[in-house]
Amino acid sequence: MKFTFILGAGSSIPFIRMNNHTVLSTSYLSRCLEDINIWKEVLDSFESYYKNYYKRNLSFDSNTAVAIVKNTKQVISNQKRGANFERIIYLIDKISSYLTDQFQEENILINFFKKNELLIDKVWKEIDKESYKYFSYLCREVLTRGILKLWNSSKTKNEIKLVRDFYNRISGEVNIYTLNYDPLLYEALIENFLSNFSMGFKPHYGYNRVFDEKSFLNAKNIIAFIHGHIGFVPYQGSMGFENNYLKACELRMEGVFKNIFGDSEEEQFYSRIKYTNIGYIGDVHYNTWLITGINKFKAFDDNPFACYMLRFSKDIVESDYIIVIGTNMNDRHLMLFLKNTLKVKEKKIIFVTEIKENEDINKFIEKVICGKYWYWIDEPLTLSLDTMDKDLPKWFQVLKNMLREKKWGFITPHIMIYAKGVEDFYKERDLEELWEKIQKERIKRLWQSK
Repeated sequence: MKFTFILGAGSSIPFIRMNNHTVLSTSYLSRCLEDINIWKEVLDSFESYYKNYYKRNLSFDSNTAVAIVKNTKQVISNQKRGANFERIIYLIDKISSYLTDQFQEENILINFFKKNELLIDKVWKEIDKESYKYFSYLCREVLTRGILKLWNSSKTKNEIKLVRDFYNRISGEVNIYTLNYDPLLYEALIENFLSNFSMGFKPHYGYNRVFDEKSFLNAKNIIAFIHGHIGFVPYQGSMGFENNYLKACELRMEGVFKNIFGDSEEEQFYSRIKYTNIGYIGDVHYNTWLITGINKFKAFDDNPFACYMLRFSKDIVESDYIIVIGTNMNDRHLMLFLKNTLKVKEKKIIFVTEIKENEDINKFIEKVICGKYWYWIDEPLTLSLDTMDKDLPKWFQVLKNMLREKKWGFITPHIMIYAKGVEDFYKERDLEELWEKIQKERIKRLWQSK
């Protein structure tokens, strides 16, 4: 039996939290980008490397950095769009690219129409040209420090053990693809070096590990950090991994200015851009080790991310079970894979989410089931609150009742929804038995409703 897991932010929230209001969420990471203390911490570390290389001070401080983030956020908000950290960094990447080189192919049109004047105000003009190329990279380091701060204040042995025990008791091949940057899976499944799981990173002098394509693609049980990890360190055209996460931050900063490819001017430039951005004229992006922003596709031109996609496409086609935990289904580059694979081979799919205490079941069905799961997996199903209690098919009424009473049910005969939350799901002893139990209850209720 083969199982493939796709983990979104909701899979980490119950385990990485300071309290009920401070959890590892999109809103928390968005606040981190405006946290002057985190910016100061990052810039204090970065400036020592910058000064050693350029023989001068960095041209901006934490106050300017936060002003730039707030300015960018305001531009997005003025367009009536949600200004979360991904949208903010996406726009900052574009501005940084434009200000670094206005004559790159992708920037010529922007320059021609002068649309940049809407975005670039006096706070951007305080930074010298040499510093623009580093700002997007530093935003990602700020996210890293924010994650690490929350992780260090919240992790417990019992929560890590719950995750470890769940995956280790699954009988069969298990492949885990996480969209999260945090340390949870590594700490739970890899850290002791005796794990049944592989990240595809081999021990390497000077680093905890370095990515090896063959090792990853041939491993039986794998963990793939599809959007990167706070322990990732770009290394000589590949990716290193360091499980001392503060050390990983320092290694990345050191690597920005370390001439790992040689001493010529061209080789020094290539060394720097492998840490701050990847690409060539007309095709630059900044997703080198932490993938964020609205458009993530370019990151998959490079390893380990290209290997992740190759293995992912194979695993979801071959899998008997696909389990999607805590994702809002907005990652098109993954969800289209999932939708298309169902046309190749029928399989069992489990969506793990949570019905909150006292949540209206009709609103949950309209927003979550009709608005997200059904749309991606089957033909769109449109139900409004006005029609929720009128002339529903018997199978849908059974689903609604099971969700209200048990917080689980079947959307279709091969798609199960488990809405008791991630922690309860990780306490389940056997997924195959769970599937059969809920399926039998569904069939029984259908017969009783005739």
